[in-house]
Amino acid sequence: ISPILGSVRVRDFSRRNLTMFVRECRLAGLTDNTIQRYAAEINNVLAMAVEYEVLQHVPMWPKLKPTPSRKALLSPEEVMAIINCVEQDVSAPQYKLMIKVQYQLALRLGELLALTPGKFDLQAGTVVIDQQKLNGSDFRVGPTKTKTSVVLPLSPNLIEELRPYVEERDNNAPLWISLQLGPVCRNAYIYVLKQAVKKAGIQKKITSHCLRAVLVSRYVGADTAGLMEFFSSKNTLSVDLNCDIVAEEASMILEVPDIDEDN
Repeated sequence: ISPILGSVRVRDFSRRNLTMFVRECRLAGLTDNTIQRYAAEINNVLAMAVEYEVLQHVPMWPKLKPTPSRKALLSPEEVMAIINCVEQDVSAPQYKLMIKVQYQLALRLGELLALTPGKFDLQAGTVVIDQQKLNGSDFRVGPTKTKTSVVLPLSPNLIEELRPYVEERDNNAPLWISLQLGPVCRNAYIYVLKQAVKKAGIQKKITSHCLRAVLVSRYVGADTAGLMEFFSSKNTLSVDLNCDIVAEEASMILEVPDIDEDN
């Protein structure tokens, strides 16, 4: 809290300080659920200041979003339907691939948008997930939400689809490029996803987080060798998103709720 708020005399503390604090926390990649916990600590100090008549009242905080409800689950067939319903324009192939990558690797949206060519080893068939894109139009990245680094396997089909995006590219450049030649932003991806969901006729309440529903290996300890064997099987080669085997296993696993995730 201290580096963001800086040195402030309590008697001079105002709503402006709280607004600035929330803004800087969001820019640093924190969700409003996390900020609410910090707000409770700050309010304890401010309430004491009011009690000792240093402040007349506790300043009002800017509106924070409530904890999101539990996300809907999508079947592999529904994901394929969404991919097939992505609006057909010049950017459609990239958005379709983004949905496949997020779904198959169970990535958070920030992790998906933070991917760079240098994170991929196509020969080994792996990708390193160790960063997420921070809010904003520019390409600023920070550590993942769990501040961990994991190496995930890629299916053979996914490797071939990713090859044009990875090979002969700057290792540190954004993997996903918008029509304006900048990094794809959160809002653009979410808009495309929601439009495809609507076109596919899926009635569930959908956010980009729903695409993480099947592969929960990060919560239960990944069996990388087993996953590689699965992705190399004839089942995966026959259907891009044939995750029935994984879904059957995942149904017996209790996923840790990810309540701090925005979208």
